[in-house]
Parts: sequence; C-alpha cells; structure tokens
Amino acid sequence: DAKHLSGAGGIPLAPGLTAMVSGDYLDGGGYRMIAAGNAGTVDHASEISSRNGTARLEYAPSQRLSAFLSGNFYNDNRDLGTALSHTNRDDRRLTFGADVDAEQLGTLTLRGWNGVMKEDQFATAVAADRSTERLTSWQHLPTHDWGASLQWARTGILGLQTLLAGADVRKISGNVEEADYDATGAVSANIQSGGSQLLSGTSVQGIIAPIDPLRIEIGGRYDHWGNDDGF
Repeated sequence: DAKHLSGAGGIPLAPGLTAMVSGDYLDGGGYRMIAAGNAGTVDHASEISSRNGTARLEYAPSQRLSAFLSGNFYNDNRDLGTALSHTNRDDRRLTFGADVDAEQLGTLTLRGWNGVMKEDQFATAVAADRSTERLTSWQHLPTHDWGASLQWARTGILGLQTLLAGADVRKISGNVEEADYDATGAVSANIQSGGSQLLSGTSVQGIIAPIDPLRIEIGGRYDHWGNDDGF
C-alpha cells in the first residue's frame, strides 16, 4: 500500500525574522513488474520512495525590504523489481533572494542559487528462466549548477511609465561516469565524459501608456552562452 506523509510549520524568531520548515515522504508500495506465472527467483515487488524537505528563513523588517535564505533536499529510490536493478537520485539546493524598494531610486530584485545533483543507475541482464541476474552497467551522473539574477525597475523616468533592466548568469557542469561489466562480472569498459556551459544575459524594457487603455512595451535582450570541455 502507498504511504504519503507531509507537514509544514513556521515560527517567529525575532521581529521581522521567521523560520519555516516543510517535508514530504512518499512510499509507493510494491507492485509486480513480472506476472506471477513468469517470475523467477530474482524477481520481487518493485518499490518507489521519495523524500524532500525545505528549511527557510525570511527577514522582512519593513515593507520596503525583505530577504530570504532557503535550503532544500530531494531524494528518491526506485527498486526495479530485481536484486541488482535500481536507480537513486539525490538533489540539494540553496537559494537566496532580496527585494528592496528604494523609493525614487526604484526597486531591486535579487535572486541566486547553488545546487548539486547526483544520480546512479544500475542495469542488469536476467537469465531466460529468471533464476539468475548479473550487473551489465553502472552509471554515475553528478551535476552542479549555480546562478544569480538582478532586476531593477523604476516608474516615471525618461517619459516612460516603467523602465526595467536586468542581468542574469548561470553555469551548469556535469559528468557521466560509466562502467560496463562482462559475463564474469569483471569491468570491460570505463567511460568518462563531461563538460560545462555558461549562460548570461542582459535585458532592458520600457513601458509607456499614452492613452487608456493603450499600453506599449519596447524591450531587448542579449544572451551569450559557451561550452567548455564538451562531450
């Protein structure tokens, strides 16, 4: 039977400072991937489970200033119905942000993040009578990404209703580590590859409203991306 548990809560720590936590757990239960009449000694009920949690701090001393810091983790495990075939994934992420209203100088919105993820996959071969199983390959997939964005907005400037400008950057790197196994269980091949990609961009947008309900938006964006140590 499937099981699902979740919860959330928060508590004020000081004036303007709040801590919040939330979590979720799911157990999908077990189910047969091979019909009972065809199953062998290597087969059992497959299982899927996942869990995630978030802890967050929010600071808002006034209506013109707010900031947050948040950490999140996610993990799932998938048993594919035999002793050796399964996958698992682990994802951890830190995010932060701030919003500032500087009145006549405009508003600033800052966001940033840093995350790591890894996944392992195990592939197998099963005998025709499903009495034995052997490992054929293992893949390890680690990735890392970080980024940030900043946006500024101001009303009533240069004859515009609103003027917006922003910039963002993101870098993603990852690898594939794979081992193949022969019929004796010995490693027959090792494969490694990887690379990284850097993306960045800037944008500007102006909004005018000469007559109601006419609204005109004019904007542009420049993007740049590059790959290093490609696959």
